Amino acid sequence: MTKGMSLIGPRPALPREVAMNDERAKATLRVKLICGGVWQASSRSDSSFTEKVDMDL
Repeated sequence: MTKGMSLIGPRPALPREVAMNDERAKATLRVKLICGGVWQASSRSDSSFTEKVDMDL
């Protein structure tokens, strides 16, 4: 798997999704919308929410 940034950008979280996030997961909200990360370019629906947070951070 290639690790790096991609120009596909994260999907903005819905308010109800943000309300369910812990502080660690909320850190992913600081990702600029012009950038994507490993999660967006690789596993997407094949990973859990915790794995997504790990990859985004």
